[in-house]
Order: sequence, then structure tokens, then C-alpha cells
Amino acid sequence: MKKTEPAPRVETVNRKQHFLDARDFDALIPADHPARAVWAFVERLDLSKFYEGIRAREGGQGRSATDPKVLLALWLYGISDGEGSARELVRLTESHDAYRWLRGGVGLNHHTVSDFRTGHPEAVNELLTQLLASLLDARLLTLHRVAQDGTKIRANAGAASFKRRETLHKLLRTARRQLREVDEVAKQGNTERKQAAVERAATERAERVEQALARLPLIRTPKAEKKRDAKGKKKSEPRASTTDPDARIMKDGGGGYRPSFNVQLATEEDSGLIIEAQVTTAPADNHQLVPMLDAIEKRLGEQPEQLLADAGYIHFDSVEAVAERDVELFMSLDSNVVIDADGRRVDPLEARASDRPAVASLRRRMKSESGRRIYAARGRVAELPNAAIKERLGLRQFLVRGLPKVQTVMMLTVLAYNMQRLFSLGWA
Repeated sequence: MKKTEPAPRVETVNRKQHFLDARDFDALIPADHPARAVWAFVERLDLSKFYEGIRAREGGQGRSATDPKVLLALWLYGISDGEGSARELVRLTESHDAYRWLRGGVGLNHHTVSDFRTGHPEAVNELLTQLLASLLDARLLTLHRVAQDGTKIRANAGAASFKRRETLHKLLRTARRQLREVDEVAKQGNTERKQAAVERAATERAERVEQALARLPLIRTPKAEKKRDAKGKKKSEPRASTTDPDARIMKDGGGGYRPSFNVQLATEEDSGLIIEAQVTTAPADNHQLVPMLDAIEKRLGEQPEQLLADAGYIHFDSVEAVAERDVELFMSLDSNVVIDADGRRVDPLEARASDRPAVASLRRRMKSESGRRIYAARGRVAELPNAAIKERLGLRQFLVRGLPKVQTVMMLTVLAYNMQRLFSLGWA
């Protein structure tokens, strides 16, 4: 007989316990409070992947783990409320009735809350797949028409942290020297805890500089290499950040240049739900159509029938690749302007002798009345999620570092956005 593994032992909510002032947790918020809807939403999700790593088991020794259901509910409610700080989230569970109700008396500290946010990338990603698959099965979601759009979100790094190769090599030598000096620091009578902190800080500093050096070849572009001064020296050398080596200097919507990530979102037209989110380090959008289609197919097992994109995605190789996937592309061609020999502007929708078949087809499609009508919905479908994530959910800057952690935070944010969207549609 197969031995049954003991169930995970977690510390979960007990809203029936009373305060000293004879108030119980369940009376903290009214029956129709949004926090109850968030809890009900989380309870309907399959969270088994979050429990797999819990070492404390029923009948065994050790302290009970904090219930992942509580942590996930707190993050989803906090993100929906525009709160992205783990410390502030814990403070709210001590002072705000809705957060206190979600916490339900479970012991918390900001380390536990913060670690949960980025500690389960596969499980968080699986939640979005789980949610969308259930909606597809219920025929509440289709992939007939999807709009893609990109937005720049600030990285947790300053512009001054970006250094050129020569400077990075100097910093690496300094970091390695500091590592060698850690033993000398230990001899000065520091406690074991302080010694460990000094060693950890020095090690992390050296690792970040090494990562920054490794990223430099990825940042270099042919266009930058061609920029040389009169003496033949390069005018623009690639730079990488010693704070977050994955961050890149990008031009934002306001025209400024800041350390950022390029977040690509794909939104389904009828429901307004985000069906895919990809965080990239590419400053431009013009090579992001095919990776998005691949990501959608990997998540849901199928591709959209139609894809809407703005002029920033124009790249004729991408247009051809999308056509090969039997996806009907609707894209603005306004930036594809050509001036003829007489100085006149050539209509970007007019066919050209040099056009590939897929590009010629796109021009005809966008010139037709039906094509213009379909494309007119792009702004409403694609730009609303971008605005909501920044304005309503408050994600203007990532508070974590490194592409894997940034991607996980983005997926949590998408899950919170979709949850709110489901509430507004009455589907939850």
C-alpha cells in the first residue's frame, strides 16, 4: 500500500477568535466588502503548487508555515488597492480592518510577505493559465481578437549605476578585494551575525558587477558601434547597471530616458482581460509580435485569430512571421512614410513594387473600411490595461531587481487586474 504523505501544516485564519474588546474578526468588515470577494476568488484557485515546498507537516516537528492563501490574498488585495510595499502591507494588517480581516490573526513579518511575492514564479504563472483556461472552457473568453501594446516601467536602479566596461572592471577588482578583507573584519571582534552580513554584502556586490559585465555584449548594438568621433573613437559605449544588471536605459512616454523594463501586454478585446504579459529588456517594440504569439500559444494551446498593434511594431520580418502563423495582423503604417523624387509624401497604404506578399496584404487590409474599423478598437483594448496598471494599481516602478523577480511581480499584478476585471463583469 502506498504511504500517504502527511498534509502540509500551515498557520491559517481563525476569524472566530475574539479581541480583548470582544470584537471578532468576521465583524470587522461588512458582508459585501471587496476583501471578501478577493478571499472567495483565492479560495477557488488551485494553490497546490504553493504548498509543495512547505516542510512542516501534520504530525511532524517544526513551526507551522504561513498559509500561502493568506499571503496571496493580501498581495492581490494590496495590489488592487495600489499598494506594492511588503512593509506597508504588514503595517496595514495591523491598522486597516480589511487587511486585518484578510490576515485573520496569522503571524506575519515583512520578510515573509516580501519573499512570497517573488518566491513562487512558476506557481504564480500557473495561476494565470489556470484562470484563463477555466474561462476558455466556459466560453466566457475567446481568442478571436487580441491587442498588443508595450509600456515602460521604471526599474529599481538609478541612472548613475550604469557604468562602462572599464569602470566595471575597476569596481570588480575593488569588490574582490573587499571579499578578501572580510576575514580581517572578522578579527576585529565583530559578532558572527555582523560578520555574515558583511560577507553577504560584499559577495552580492561582486556578483552584481560580474552580471553587469556579462550583460554588456547584449546591450551593444550595431547602430551604437557606428557612432564614432573625428578621431575614430566610439562616441557611445554600452553601459550596464551595478544595481540591477537586467535594467536598460529606455525612452519613456514622456520623452525622457530612464532605467526601465519594456512590459508587453496582450489583451482580449471582448472581455478586456490580459491573456499574456512579457517583461523584456528590449527598448523597442518592433521585434515583440512573434514572441508574444509564441507565449500565448504556450500558455493556452492556441493563437489569436487577429492581432492589433500600433506603428511601433512595424518590422516587415515580423509582419511576414505573423502571416506564416495564420494570424491576421492589423497594424498602423503611419510611420512607414516615404518621400518620392519630387518631394511628395507617398501614402503608406499604397502598394509598392518592393513589398513582400505579407506586407502587401497588410497594406490592402489597412486601406479597407473593415480594416480601419477593426483597428479603431486597438486604443480602447490595448491602452486601458496599461493605464490601469500604472494609475489604479500604482505600478510605476518595480521594487524588486532582476528580470525573473520583475516578471513574477508583473504576473501578480496582471492577476490582480484580471480579478478586478472579472468582478466588474460579474463573472467571478
